[in-house]
Amino acid sequence: MDEEDHSSQSFKELSADEINVLKEEALTMKQYFQEFEAEFKNPAIEFFYIISIRWLRRWKLHVSYDRLIQGQEPDKRSFGQMKLPRINDELVLEHPRLVRYPQPDHYCNVLLKPHIQAERDYTFLTENAWKFLSSKYEGIAIKRPCYTLPDGHRKIEVMLKKVKSPDIFSHISTK
Repeated sequence: MDEEDHSSQSFKELSADEINVLKEEALTMKQYFQEFEAEFKNPAIEFFYIISIRWLRRWKLHVSYDRLIQGQEPDKRSFGQMKLPRINDELVLEHPRLVRYPQPDHYCNVLLKPHIQAERDYTFLTENAWKFLSSKYEGIAIKRPCYTLPDGHRKIEVMLKKVKSPDIFSHISTK
């Protein structure tokens, strides 16, 4: 179906409460997006979250983000009309044979597909923004460390460093 042909599509009627929740969601995320730069510059902040650009674009349509932050009425064709997929599923590498940290929610347990790129496939969120979205939508948290370089610039380590593990048991005799 052509994206512009909505004439035969029926829209779910939203209650006043549902409309207000979606509007508040968009405005809350606007605030989080505005706070990102200040948090990124803060050396005390050690972690940020990755979010799929594709998912974020769909969410923006779902809550009519661009229209609402410009003070316009939501687009009734998409506002509250979508069933969003799980956040970040398309970014994560599923590999059952990987060595995992014992804590299931450890950030090193979530590996990304090898050829994804910033601003094309993903962008960054603060912890508060991630917690807000993940309280409303299911998904995989992709938490990454952020550190300050010697020149003062900050960097988020998206692709975790690979470490070749030495055979720590090679010195043990099997006799």
